[in-house]
Amino acid sequence: MRTLSYFCWILIGVASLTVPAGGGGCGGGNSPPPSEDRKWQTVETIDGSSQPAGPPSIAFLSGGKALAAWAQGSSTPTPALITRICDPATKLWGSLTIQGNGTANDVVLPRVAADGADRAFVVWRQKNASAEGASNVTIFDNNASHYTPPLRLDTAAEPVLEGPEVASGPGGFTFVAWIQQAALASDHNVWANFFNPALGPGGSWAGAQVLDNLSATAQGIGVGSNGGGSAVAAWVQNGDLYTNRFDLLAGGWQGPEVMEPYAGPAFNPAIVMDEDGNATLVWMQNDGTEQRVRARRFEPATGWQAERLLDPGTDSPGFPIRVASGPDGGAFALWATETAGPSKQLWAARFLPGTGWEVAVRLAAPPAGIVGVAGLALAVSPSGHALAIWSPIDAALNGDTFSYRYVSGEGWGTEVPIEDAGAPTVIGAAAFDFLEDAIAVFQVDPAGAGDIAANRFE
Repeated sequence: MRTLSYFCWILIGVASLTVPAGGGGCGGGNSPPPSEDRKWQTVETIDGSSQPAGPPSIAFLSGGKALAAWAQGSSTPTPALITRICDPATKLWGSLTIQGNGTANDVVLPRVAADGADRAFVVWRQKNASAEGASNVTIFDNNASHYTPPLRLDTAAEPVLEGPEVASGPGGFTFVAWIQQAALASDHNVWANFFNPALGPGGSWAGAQVLDNLSATAQGIGVGSNGGGSAVAAWVQNGDLYTNRFDLLAGGWQGPEVMEPYAGPAFNPAIVMDEDGNATLVWMQNDGTEQRVRARRFEPATGWQAERLLDPGTDSPGFPIRVASGPDGGAFALWATETAGPSKQLWAARFLPGTGWEVAVRLAAPPAGIVGVAGLALAVSPSGHALAIWSPIDAALNGDTFSYRYVSGEGWGTEVPIEDAGAPTVIGAAAFDFLEDAIAVFQVDPAGAGDIAANRFE
């Protein structure tokens, strides 16, 4: 693997730097094969560095390119934001680009979302010397083939504690949400900022706004957007699950709403919104007796619907949930549960418009020795096919990454490994393009070399 000698530039505040392209094919291409003929291809390392890397994120631009982002580096130099673009026409990953905000401090957990104007929004938290730092964004405009200078989205003096998370859509309205410490260190506020494509030439950010009205600890931030001026943020505060909807025509944020009536705490909300403004909210809920997976739907014509219990109640959920929207108002949810012994199971549920939530399906019950789940990813294609990916691990933190494919009209298939790295792997994210191909990005040996690798499903 090549040594990333150009990391020294981060220490003197370089905002953007590219190095020559390289690596093998990322897939893509011309006429896609039938769905049943698609399969995972050869794994390739895409980070080009000997420095450890954090969990990656990925999104497809409307023109078919994929943009992956991750943090990479050690304490010396500190982690920087790395992005790389896969061009389906050449089947190659392009140049590595180093992004920064003019400081030499840690980048944490970048996220990527794409709109319908061939732009990708990369957001990240960047630590400073004394606190957890600030929410930042850079926009890659494929039409102009450049990144905008990194921009800080929050305005408060206190540190950002969780997030930022980002969601976009075809209309170009892009929402970023995060949790930030309040003036009193024991209190947190939920914040959001949004990109309005109609403001000024090329669009502009509207400004950070507080979404909650409590003085309490907050966690589990998530955000969904239809790209056309509707969005919803979800979080847990003081043990209760809240949402706040944004409606451009109604004047903006509508105010926080409690989503569940239970005395026990809520955990790990996941939220998504499709192009028509339908939102799917899935979370873990302690009802005073046990912890279960529950869901609520928002539809523009009727508002929030009654909650629905998704899991079968045989095991306790034990890992954050993933949720993704499909075509025509459909959605999928994915979660892992603890069995009575030291093992895990993987479950999925599908929401079908006009029918509701179908019975949850157990995708995997791993062999003995699996004690945890290091990562989950869920992606849905334009025609409603889905990929569920997970990385179960044993007590020594060793494990592989596997996928399950849902084909419309057929259901879920069997387990397929997506890598043969010979080292522990942790899935970061996966995404479909408009040709029904997909890319998964993941960490290889996260406790050691910490490489970033990719595989194409085509």
